[in-house]
Amino acid sequence: MMSKLNNLQETIEQLTKNAAISSARYSFVLQVVDYYFEISSNSEQICHQLQTYFAHLPQPSSAENCIKIIILQTEAASLNINWLDWRREAGKSGRKDMYFDFENTRLIYKYRTGMTFLQNETLKLAVGPCLENLNQIVNFINNQYMNQIQHEDWLICHASACAYQNTALSFAGYSGGGKSTIMLHLLNQQGFKFISNDRLFIKNKNNQLIARGIPKLPRVNPGTLLNNSKLKTILSDSEVKKFEQLSEDELWQLEHKYDVDVSQVYGSDKFADNQPLSALFILNWSHTLDEPTLVQSIDIAEKTHLLSAIMKSPGPFYQDKSGVFLENQNKPDAKVYTECLKDIQLFEVTGGVNFATLRNFCTQFLAEQK
Repeated sequence: MMSKLNNLQETIEQLTKNAAISSARYSFVLQVVDYYFEISSNSEQICHQLQTYFAHLPQPSSAENCIKIIILQTEAASLNINWLDWRREAGKSGRKDMYFDFENTRLIYKYRTGMTFLQNETLKLAVGPCLENLNQIVNFINNQYMNQIQHEDWLICHASACAYQNTALSFAGYSGGGKSTIMLHLLNQQGFKFISNDRLFIKNKNNQLIARGIPKLPRVNPGTLLNNSKLKTILSDSEVKKFEQLSEDELWQLEHKYDVDVSQVYGSDKFADNQPLSALFILNWSHTLDEPTLVQSIDIAEKTHLLSAIMKSPGPFYQDKSGVFLENQNKPDAKVYTECLKDIQLFEVTGGVNFATLRNFCTQFLAEQK
């Protein structure tokens, strides 16, 4: 039950601290493949930073049938709501997302940052200290795009992906398993292009499995930057010195994310989308093992326990075609993933972590496909 909030309008007024939605007078249009989003804000700085972040995407002066997203820079909202905790994925702990549903509307509160999001079929609203949490705004925009393509039956995977000469390789794994790192190692090589960092969508079209990414730049920990010559310059000299003093295990466990601007590091031509997927690698290795890296072809129907490294819940922002939000206890359907992946090459990567070994395997695999 809500306390002191009787309807949608009253909730919006509290969220915006009585600031009218019309105060969002700065705006721009963003095109993501076939979809258009009109981003409006009361902060010119927010619009500028988002336009810079999405600089690799078309930003037309206007478009019809835009999905409207409003971003209001305010203090963190304080709503008298009996929030429910959104169940986190296996292996993750601590409070993060909280939610409340009413009148075909979902409110989502970010416990760690104080950001509040309101979403229904007609209104997509982000309120709070947006400038300090631009990554959550980027995620909110991407979630609206993800909703649209899931309505077209694209299946979400917890995987990174890169393209090479009109084909794609994907890397799935548990959080911190190295799927972004191996993808970035491949981007160092000529001909490879970025598709997605950790949200990949797949769909069977004309008997061919297609991979599709989202416009989210890679976000990686210091260890990935330190061990990649093209990325190390993202760190300041003092950060390099500090992180180099950590042990390999401490560095692997450290959660301190940095955005990798693909255009700046690799070039503006390093983006790809909607590529046929040739192979998916499941990273089931461990940095604590002193063993050679082993890459083996598998039949996922015989190793269904590995599906947990691939499957991904759409999350609390997901709203189906009829406007119904995803339930908290919803779990991905393993049978759907097994059926979708049955006709592509799958590899399990075990043993110790050696990115050079896996990178060389990938380049050899691609050479053999010609």
